[in-house]
Amino acid sequence: MGHILNPGFCGGCGICSDCEGERGERGKRGKRGHRGHRGHDGQDGQDGETGPTGPTGPVGSPVTASGGLLKFSGTAAPAVEGSPIVSFLEDYGAGVSSFQGVTPVSTAPAYPVAVARNLRNLATNLLTLFFVPDGGQFVIELVKNLASTPVVIATITYAAGDPGGIKSVLFGPEPFAIEDTFDLRVTASGTIVDVADFSATVGVE
Repeated sequence: MGHILNPGFCGGCGICSDCEGERGERGKRGKRGHRGHRGHDGQDGQDGETGPTGPTGPVGSPVTASGGLLKFSGTAAPAVEGSPIVSFLEDYGAGVSSFQGVTPVSTAPAYPVAVARNLRNLATNLLTLFFVPDGGQFVIELVKNLASTPVVIATITYAAGDPGGIKSVLFGPEPFAIEDTFDLRVTASGTIVDVADFSATVGVE
C-alpha cells in the first residue's frame, strides 16, 4: 500500500522519520591496533678536519733530584826556594772569614764517598792576589783516589801574570763509587813567596 503523506501525523508506517524505532545499544569498542615500526636513526655527520699542530716549545733544562755543590776553601803554601809545595783545600763550612790566613793543610783530607754520585765541573777563586807574579804559578787539581790509584779529573792553572779571581773548567759527569775519595790539591811553584787564599766548588749530581 502506498505511503500517505500527512504532515504532522503518521500512522506508523515505519518508513518516515516519525516512524524510527528506538536506538539500539552501542557496540563494544574494537581492539587497539598494532604499534607502528620505529623509524631508523639518521646517519652520523662527517668529522671535521683536524686543525694544525702548534709549534713545539723550547726544551727545558734537565732536572736532577740530587744535584748540589761541594764547597772547598783554604790557604796555599808558598814555594820554597822555587820548589813546588802542595797544599789541600778543605770544607770549612762557614764562609770566607773562617779560612783566610789559616795554616796551609799539607795532608790530603781524602773525603770518602758515602753515596755513589757523579761529579761535574770545577770552579775556583783566587782571593788574595791581584796578579800571579812573574815566574810563579798555581795549579789546582781535583784528584780521585789520591792514596791508592790517583786520577786527576780536572785542572785549573793560574799562570804568571794571570789576575786573581774566578776560573772554571767543565768536565764529566765523572762517576764516584762508594768509598772512592776526592781531594782538591793546590801546587804553588816558582816565585810564589806568599800564602794565597782560595775557594772552590765542584758540581755533584
